[in-house]
Amino acid sequence: EAPWPLEPDRLQLVSAELGRSDTETLAAALAEQLDALAQQLSRQLTETESLPSVVEPMDVAELSELAVTEGSGVEASQSQPRLVSESDPDPAFDRAPEPLPPLLEPESERVGRSSMVAERSAPDVPRVSFSEPMDSVFSAPVPDLPKRLDRRPIDPLYRGRWGEARVEAVQRRGGDARTEAAVAAALVWLAGAQSPDGSWEAARHGAGLERRTLGEHRHGTGAGADTAMTGLALLAFLGAGHTHLEGPYRDRVEAGLAYLVAPGGGVQLPSGDLSGPKQSGWTPANTYARLYSHAMATLAVAEAYALTGDPRLREPLQRAAGYSLQAQNSRTGGWRYRPGIGDDPGDTSQFGWHALALVTCQRSGVPVLTATHQQRMLGFLESVRHGAHGGLASYRPRSIGGQQPTPTMTAEAWASRLLLGSPPSPAAAEESRQMLLAHLPGEGEDNFYYWYYGTLAMVRYQDQGWQRWNAALKERLLKSQNGVGTADGGAWEPTCIWGGYGGRVYSTALGCMCLESYYRFVADL
Repeated sequence: EAPWPLEPDRLQLVSAELGRSDTETLAAALAEQLDALAQQLSRQLTETESLPSVVEPMDVAELSELAVTEGSGVEASQSQPRLVSESDPDPAFDRAPEPLPPLLEPESERVGRSSMVAERSAPDVPRVSFSEPMDSVFSAPVPDLPKRLDRRPIDPLYRGRWGEARVEAVQRRGGDARTEAAVAAALVWLAGAQSPDGSWEAARHGAGLERRTLGEHRHGTGAGADTAMTGLALLAFLGAGHTHLEGPYRDRVEAGLAYLVAPGGGVQLPSGDLSGPKQSGWTPANTYARLYSHAMATLAVAEAYALTGDPRLREPLQRAAGYSLQAQNSRTGGWRYRPGIGDDPGDTSQFGWHALALVTCQRSGVPVLTATHQQRMLGFLESVRHGAHGGLASYRPRSIGGQQPTPTMTAEAWASRLLLGSPPSPAAAEESRQMLLAHLPGEGEDNFYYWYYGTLAMVRYQDQGWQRWNAALKERLLKSQNGVGTADGGAWEPTCIWGGYGGRVYSTALGCMCLESYYRFVADL
């Protein structure tokens, strides 16, 4: 296997550099990003020196000895340990599953061009007036769509993250120069918040504060959830088209992935578990966060592989997916806090993260889901349905008793149905939509978790309901983001529901992903 070029002495150098001048050092990354995404900011950024490198860029030629064939993914080694035990009731990882239906309607065959991928040695970026209209801002030529290392084309679902396709998606779906500026500023903050080991440390940025959210004491969970925060931060970069192979943030993304899955240096356990060393054992605090952390980190690795085809990610991703499948309740199709204990049917909140991670694995070319797995998952969604048309959802299955539908679980179940290729009926979708429109962003306490899943579902429909949701979302997120040049400029404060457990990385990454929703998954371009 090709080693991850992670050099601790260089990481320490970066840490010292960041300590001296976070804003000046990282502003260069924002300037490069605004090569094609210059927007209205409160003031123009000044030109600064280049972002310090965390790791050396990977030489694609180093991978030439690996078995990569035209038009196919890298085959897993025959000596690779099985992802499930021989006693598993459905050990079907060794055969290709039935193809999944599209996550969302794919775009046309037209391939966009990439405005987000910088050259290895980035040229000087010209200063731009942030008051210019978007058409003039995006008039410069843009680089080509990046290619996966395994020569498979990038799934059409993800192609809206680059170039002309991104510009069109922003304009057509209700984004604007302000939302793109907010994404750019959030990524600058996230880059500066990364630790020398490549992680985003949860406690360092305010996670683990017990607020008894929804009246339950969770023992300050989240303080050790570094892999969850690393996964969310990586997803924010990947959502804007930044990978570990190309672009101004490639070193940041590379270091984050290396922290998770680098052979001999990452935190992944042999079982595939990505919950992280700070959450070893099943203490009450760890129990609430461990499987969330694993799923979020797995999703980040899956998206990175989907965008790059980097063969170093394939085997760790297979093991991570195997761990999720082993943790699934084989009878109900759900997930709960702790795998293998009792017969808990699961909850909708855990379900969404694992389902999204597994479907992303499948779409990336790592076949982990069988038809049986998919039917189990759809069965769980059936078990939490409520409402006259089944468009509402509760946190726990109806069989437990006393369950009531909520906006957050309705949003998550709706988005999960879309990503599993089983959209609700028009009547059920309308019932879901009305629940969400009755609880718009900006009304009551901020809830980035709810907004993330609600936006993922609502953006698919592009109707008047989406316009109302999007207007409310933009108004609240743009108003509440810390301004550029202020303390924690570009971040969102963790004063939202669940923010005490997740901290500032949690709120900033989710806020950023909400504003990337115009192009993160392409449905109609």
